[in-house]
Amino acid sequence: MENQRATGMVFPIACPHEDLLFSGFGVKLRAAAIFPSYVTVLVRAEDGEAKIVETGTGDDRVIMLQYEKVVAVEAQLPKHFRVEAFCQL
Repeated sequence: MENQRATGMVFPIACPHEDLLFSGFGVKLRAAAIFPSYVTVLVRAEDGEAKIVETGTGDDRVIMLQYEKVVAVEAQLPKHFRVEAFCQL
């Protein structure tokens, strides 16, 4: 078990700018030698309505919602970033 990869663990972060490092190898937590598969952050949109972008047709139709100006709710020094959400109908 010593060299096995842990899966399904949760490690809280406050803000992607403060708690994550980005490189060609992927996303890494600053506080630990962890490369997460998923990152979830509670954010607040400061730019009103989401921009809706539709692509594809029929069964391949995808809708993307974009917020250009969001901040992490728990950030010590709030810095804006963009959030995109994809929905397939």
